[in-house]
Amino acid sequence: MALQGAAITFNGSTVSTTSIGAAANGQVGLRASGAGSNIVATGATLDLTPASGTSLNLRGAAADSGGVLTLNGTTVLVTGGANGTGNYGLAATGAGSRINFSGGSVSTSSRGAFGVLAESGGTVSLSNGAQISSAGVQNATTLAGSHALYSTGGGSQISTTGIAASTSGTNASVALADTGGTLLLTSSSFTNSGASNLDSTPNAGVRAITGGKIVMSGSGSTITTTGLRGFGLSIEGSGSQAQVADTAIQTSGSRAFGVSIKAGGSAQINNSSVLLNGATGPFTPAVQVEGVGSSLTLTNSTVTTTTPTVAVGVAARDGANVLVSDTRITTTGLNSAALTAFSAVPTPASVTANNMTIITSGDDNAMGAIADLNGTITLNGGTITTTGNQVRQSSFAHALGARNPGGTLIANGTVVNTSGLSAMGAWSDDGGNTTLNDVRITTSGVLGVGLYAVAEQVGTQFNANTTANRNTVQTTGLNAFGVEAQSRNDQPVGVATVTVNDTAVTTQGTGAVGLRAILENYGSAPTGRGEANVVANRSTVQTQGVGAHGALSRDAPTSVTINQSSVRASGTEAHGAVALIGGRIIGTDATVTASGANSMALYALGIPGAVSTADFTRSTLTNTSGSIIGVAGDANITLINSTVTGAGQWLRVGTLNDFPLLAASPPPLGGPADFPDELTGALPPLQPPPITAPAPPVSPGLANVTLSGSTVVGSAFTAPGSVSNLTLTNNSLWRMTGDSNLTTLVNDPSLIDFSAPVGGVFKTLTVNTYSGDGAIGLNTFLEGDGSPSDKLVIDGGTATALATGNTALLIHNARDTSGVLGRGALTTGNGILVVDVLNGGTTSADAFRLGNRAVAGPYEYTLHRSSVDGSNSEAWYLRSTADSPSPTPTPTPTPTPTPTPTPDPSPEPNFRPETSLYGAIPALALVYSRGLIDTLHERVAEERRMPTDPLPKEHEETYGPSIGWGRMIFRNGEREAGSSGPSGNSPAYSYDMQAFQVGIDLYRGEDTDGSHDQAGLSLAVGNIDGGVKHYTGNGAGDNVLRAYSLGGYWTHFSPDGGYVDGVLQLHRFDIEAKPNDLGNLDTQGWGYTASLETGYPFLVDEGDDEHKFENLYLEPQAQLIYSRINLDNSDDIAADVRFKDIDSLIGRLGVRLAKDWFRENDKGETLRTNGWLRPSVWHEFKGQPKTEFSSANGFVPFEADIGGSWWEANLGVDYQADKKVTFYISAGYQKSFDGDSHSYEGMLGVKYDF
Repeated sequence: MALQGAAITFNGSTVSTTSIGAAANGQVGLRASGAGSNIVATGATLDLTPASGTSLNLRGAAADSGGVLTLNGTTVLVTGGANGTGNYGLAATGAGSRINFSGGSVSTSSRGAFGVLAESGGTVSLSNGAQISSAGVQNATTLAGSHALYSTGGGSQISTTGIAASTSGTNASVALADTGGTLLLTSSSFTNSGASNLDSTPNAGVRAITGGKIVMSGSGSTITTTGLRGFGLSIEGSGSQAQVADTAIQTSGSRAFGVSIKAGGSAQINNSSVLLNGATGPFTPAVQVEGVGSSLTLTNSTVTTTTPTVAVGVAARDGANVLVSDTRITTTGLNSAALTAFSAVPTPASVTANNMTIITSGDDNAMGAIADLNGTITLNGGTITTTGNQVRQSSFAHALGARNPGGTLIANGTVVNTSGLSAMGAWSDDGGNTTLNDVRITTSGVLGVGLYAVAEQVGTQFNANTTANRNTVQTTGLNAFGVEAQSRNDQPVGVATVTVNDTAVTTQGTGAVGLRAILENYGSAPTGRGEANVVANRSTVQTQGVGAHGALSRDAPTSVTINQSSVRASGTEAHGAVALIGGRIIGTDATVTASGANSMALYALGIPGAVSTADFTRSTLTNTSGSIIGVAGDANITLINSTVTGAGQWLRVGTLNDFPLLAASPPPLGGPADFPDELTGALPPLQPPPITAPAPPVSPGLANVTLSGSTVVGSAFTAPGSVSNLTLTNNSLWRMTGDSNLTTLVNDPSLIDFSAPVGGVFKTLTVNTYSGDGAIGLNTFLEGDGSPSDKLVIDGGTATALATGNTALLIHNARDTSGVLGRGALTTGNGILVVDVLNGGTTSADAFRLGNRAVAGPYEYTLHRSSVDGSNSEAWYLRSTADSPSPTPTPTPTPTPTPTPTPDPSPEPNFRPETSLYGAIPALALVYSRGLIDTLHERVAEERRMPTDPLPKEHEETYGPSIGWGRMIFRNGEREAGSSGPSGNSPAYSYDMQAFQVGIDLYRGEDTDGSHDQAGLSLAVGNIDGGVKHYTGNGAGDNVLRAYSLGGYWTHFSPDGGYVDGVLQLHRFDIEAKPNDLGNLDTQGWGYTASLETGYPFLVDEGDDEHKFENLYLEPQAQLIYSRINLDNSDDIAADVRFKDIDSLIGRLGVRLAKDWFRENDKGETLRTNGWLRPSVWHEFKGQPKTEFSSANGFVPFEADIGGSWWEANLGVDYQADKKVTFYISAGYQKSFDGDSHSYEGMLGVKYDF
């Protein structure tokens, strides 16, 4: 003993006790007491081992009150018998007291025997391979175990470097920091082979309680426990802390935790490993943090469990918080989840996991991460891989999930892979909420669902929600659904919802439905039901496999909603969307496609008590085989602004036996069961499993289908005994491609458009009841009676109009079996049947009307109710005959004579207006030609030589431009129709003609007697627009003729003013006929016009001396004009059109009364003004052009007779402004002698003398 500053050196020496039992109580091998006291021992042995009995309070070496011991290579043995207490190897007590122990060993054995103790501020330093061991049960009074290292009290500290410590005691820790004590552990190993009989006092490797602090690091740091409740690292109590790095923690005993933090303790673990190796349950987590205020930060480490049962990787419980980063968790045991969070207290438990690698390979509930009651797990990045199977009922090796109220799991950017029976990607259960952002999920195995939500708890109702944002989900395996929401239909439970946003879902496998919402029967007496919904927003769904439907909703209330998403099913009998037994499919801006054999885009199967529903808005449904939409049993389908197209049949209604049978329902799933009991390992009680859904019953089809603003393409079929009710509204379109039958059809207002016949095969639409104010487009071979046509057939029911109007039949001319388009023919009997009525059906008189013009050849077809021969008074026919007015009855003579039999009158054809419109084209062309060539005085006005001009002394000739002229021509007129019938005389038309003509004299010759000749060329451009009326008095349309002309002329004037004028003009015509209701007809052609005119003036009154030469003349005139025009053949939608015999020969006799006035300008030049009045009589000698229309019986000609005679009055003035420029103007009026035509004309011209 060194006291009061004394120093002792105790090298190579031994201290041993010879006392027995109590006589040895309180013995100390070496003691340094007091400040400055110091003992140094090297190679010493301190043996306090009484030979027998029980000894108390033995100390191998002690430093107190500031004393210091330095022991090198020293061996310390302390035993006090099995029941001895208070026996410690090394003890440093009090502030300033210190023991430095290097090398050597310390061994203690008795109740609560500590190998090394630092208390009340004392410190102990252990290093250089020191071996510390303790043994013995706990102190029965203090319950202290036989700890190898024990630091207790503020300021107390034990530090180790490169040592090994162990204990085999009961309820003992290898290293314990208590009540503010500190353990600084560097590159040291700690082994606990003892066992604990209490959860509250585990046999820990390293432990801190009630504010104790642990810092452990350094290469070679290990913690190993092998006994019952042999925790590796245990941190307990508020203020208790641990900082651990570079440490390997391994436990293998029953109920042994690798790391336990509770009651407010906290720890930071870095670059370390935790291994549960072979421990037995029933509950052995590798890392567990529990209690409000408890926390763990685990970084860059590994956590591994190999125990066969319930060896959880990392668990946060009862308000604890865990942060795990860059760490790998591996579990292999049954029910061994990698991450769990659960809180039985109001404060949530939470786990935040960053860049984790999680691997589980156990069966049943060996999940990747589960957020349970009031627990939250957040994963950022990382990967999760599970490979377990479902062995016991309702136990699943899922990757991610949340259940019970407050259970919340959030994953961001995590990669998930599962493999095994019923091993799902992510799920939520009663009250749980799972949110996945940018997660990639891959599952492989039977029933390996990608995303799942289930609500099944009876009693208090809790909803389950799984939400996926920007995910990729891929499943492979039998019935490996991509997304499923499930509730129950026998008890009132919560709502299960799965929502996928901007997510890609891909499944591969038989029955691997993409989106699935169902209710399952759990076998209870029905008292209510839950609800299941799947919602896909801006997502894609692709399935591959037999019966792998794109979407399925079964039972009510369930629904699958497809918003701005596409669903594509490619397997045999894999439908795009299926609504079963009250299920509902909702699509908005959706695309649903089925491309496999016998696969429908939409299949709805219902029963009277559970009507299935499908509603699509702005969506597209397509398939390639079988019906596009199928209805078995009872279903309601609504399509708004949507399109249905693909295979030949867009709608099929029948019993389920009329369709390929659906595969039997797969084994039902449920929510994950609880883990085995933590204390006993007993399996939790299970509710009865769901019952596999039976096959749907067979019931007749009852389909109510409504289209609004939608388009469907294909045929519709209703099986015998089934009912189909189709309502088309808001301008919907049904392109009918094959024979169809429905029960009730409402067309309000929409279009049913029969596709063009193929190979001359026409189609029928058979309905029991029809009503509408829309349109039906029929293809009809427009020829004679009985020609083939598409038909609407009313079978035993009625056809009526709606209050807002009736149905328009739109007739399209079609081709027959030989490919010939209907050429038009005169119907002489009933006509062409377009609406047939069978089996006592009826049609109202206003049910149908002709909605467009039905034309072929020259004929116009009209719609008539009832046959001519009385065979079917309710049917509707097309006829090409004109409606004959009912004759005015005449009084019956008395006595009544025997009538003379008269033959039936021939039916009058109903020629279409275009026969008049096109027939007016040649007439208008001739009118233009005649109007452009005109007469000499209308062309160039007065050309006589002025009497004041001097005569040439010899014959003069001039070649080249001498006089240029130009004029504007305006003509307006009209002609009434001829009176000999529609195929005879001219149609009625009015016209406006405008033309601009210029010319130039290129030759001029003058003799000495004043006679002269002039010749030149002219150019003209103009048009004539004609509005034409049909013989019925209705407008037929407008013709526009544009003409370009080149002409030549020669005129000879005698000395006394007589003249001969010859003109030849060549015309090019571009012609456009514009019918009122058809497309334009275009044609072109060439024509020429020749005119020969002569006149001779007689002096009537000679001017006096004051007005010399101002003479009045009377000039008789004669003229012949011949025109011929050739126009190209043309056609419109109904006929070939050709033009023939377009020529004209017109003669004119007239007399011109003319007078000259002369004046002298300021230059002394004499200028002339000439005015005239000219009456004429004209006669057309030819003028009977023909326009011919093709028909089934050859071309039918229509003449436009413009012959006849007419009179004309013309008034004109020629005003010479100066010697160079002359202006002229004329106006005229023409009227036929029979009053059937008249016209006005006007010209304005100018001449220039070069």
